[in-house]
Amino acid sequence: MLKRIFMVLMVLGLCVVPAVGSAAEYTQDQILQELERLKQTVKAQQEHINRLESIIEQSLDKKIDAKIEEKIATEKKAAVTLGNTFIDQLDIKGDLRIRYERRDRKEPTTSSAADKARDRFLTRFRIGGVWKNKDENWEVGAGLCTGGNAGTSTNDTWGEEAPFETGDIRIDYAYAKHKTDNVAITLGQQKNPFVCSWLIWDSDLRPTGLTGQYASDLGLFVTLGGYGVILYDDDNTAMMYAGQAGYNHTFGDVRLTTAVGYQHYDSIFSSAEAPNPDYDFQIGDIILMAEIPVNGVNLSPYAQVWNNFGADGVAGTGQRGGNLEPEDEDIGWVAGLTAKMGAIKCGYAYAVVGADSIYGGLTDATFGSGVGGTDLKGHKLDISYGFTKNISAALTVMLYEAAELENQREADMYQFDLNYKF
Repeated sequence: MLKRIFMVLMVLGLCVVPAVGSAAEYTQDQILQELERLKQTVKAQQEHINRLESIIEQSLDKKIDAKIEEKIATEKKAAVTLGNTFIDQLDIKGDLRIRYERRDRKEPTTSSAADKARDRFLTRFRIGGVWKNKDENWEVGAGLCTGGNAGTSTNDTWGEEAPFETGDIRIDYAYAKHKTDNVAITLGQQKNPFVCSWLIWDSDLRPTGLTGQYASDLGLFVTLGGYGVILYDDDNTAMMYAGQAGYNHTFGDVRLTTAVGYQHYDSIFSSAEAPNPDYDFQIGDIILMAEIPVNGVNLSPYAQVWNNFGADGVAGTGQRGGNLEPEDEDIGWVAGLTAKMGAIKCGYAYAVVGADSIYGGLTDATFGSGVGGTDLKGHKLDISYGFTKNISAALTVMLYEAAELENQREADMYQFDLNYKF
């Protein structure tokens, strides 16, 4: 305000002094006109000063408001970042599957039992989360699922033991993983870390133990692990040691994966599960997989063969008995092709599982249901359609029978699934 008065007085002084000095030269009317002109000049200058002050004040207000808003936004962003340090690195996903299943089991001609069909509904629900600590290269995952204590199934059968019974929720996986450059170490109950087909290990299997993995930038990979299979008599834990080395690479549009693996079950396991004292479970396998795009269709052929080098003993002392010799039944294989075009996916596979080629307690729980876990041969056909990104329906047909044993059961399995992912 003082600045404004000072400027006005300066203007008046500069204008009035020459006027007074020469007042004698003017008449009274001229003096009055000059004063009026000076008053109008001062008024105009005052209005100009007011406009300048208003512009300056508005500009300062905007700059101050912008600074305040910037500070508030920065504080809010910092608060959100701080509050979501955990949440932003947590990936939660799950799925729900409703299945109708029919199994037509045919008894051997020498049996007096009648053929038997089984119809049932099953639910599979899984949910889990993976938290990644990027600063320390740690990953912790945990998941829940339906099902019983069998490691090869997360299905819950409707009304299995009581009307409208409620199903169980159990641990699906719980592990910690540390990764540095090309090396990863995983400890706990984890998803299958080995490359394999759907048959040799059930897709629900979650090995428990320690896994070390190496993957080079050139496509070479190595996986080694030691796993506690089962605790016998609350005393001794049977172990399985497994390793796999392979290579995967993309050649143009074709992706190729091949690997060689080996599973070694310790003496504690063999002494409890082997059918005779000379028998061990020492299983080697080779797998070859490819992804080939052809005219809008993604083709995925695969083949896997395995051999139980520990299968030994005289005829009739193998896993399935009968007149089979373990050494003659130590090989199994599966070959198949999956094709995907848009929302449609279909596949076909044929498998032969030698009676002593693998430990039957860990193979696919559906293929061979009602017949046996080994000494199998048969077909698997499936087709699915994705209605949306998260909703799909699928039909699977499995037709299988005994591979070598005579007068054995055979079965046809039909499954219709509705899948919801979230």
